[in-house]
Amino acid sequence: MNIIQNILIDMFMSDKMFYGYLLQQMKFQQNDKIDTLCIRGHDGQITMMYNKAYLESLKPEERIAVIEHEILHVANNHSGRFKYRELDEFQGPYLVGTDAAINHVITGLPKGLITKEFVEKQLKSEGIITGPIEPNREAEYYVSLLQKLVKKLKDEGKIKGVKGYSTCHHFDETDEEKGR
Repeated sequence: MNIIQNILIDMFMSDKMFYGYLLQQMKFQQNDKIDTLCIRGHDGQITMMYNKAYLESLKPEERIAVIEHEILHVANNHSGRFKYRELDEFQGPYLVGTDAAINHVITGLPKGLITKEFVEKQLKSEGIITGPIEPNREAEYYVSLLQKLVKKLKDEGKIKGVKGYSTCHHFDETDEEKGR
């Protein structure tokens, strides 16, 4: 039995049966060139690519949580709602914003993943917001705030370009651009 099958069984044995059902609808491709996981859609089929060593390094509840994370990107139609997500200036806000929008509902995630609190701290430190981020907001809310942050950082010369900005010191906790 492979690791995905084991995760699927764990989902069905827990309160994550819904995610297990969705996981059954996908194809799987082991890809050790990516650091963690990613979802790709093509011709109406969803493929989850995964790094086996990464999944094996996680606790069982963390495995379920990272799979749930990827499924929530699909369930929330993040790629369809953000048509310009591949543009350099939009990529970072899209990746970080969509993670912030879903991670707050997932329990058991590994440490270091993007949270609403992490994004809020970054936005406050640069004066984009003064109070708390509104709870339970859609991805567009986070993405628009992060776009303002990127524009400010670029205008101030704190970042040269914007492609991959999420790996600079402001968003060093994200792994999404690497397929995590």
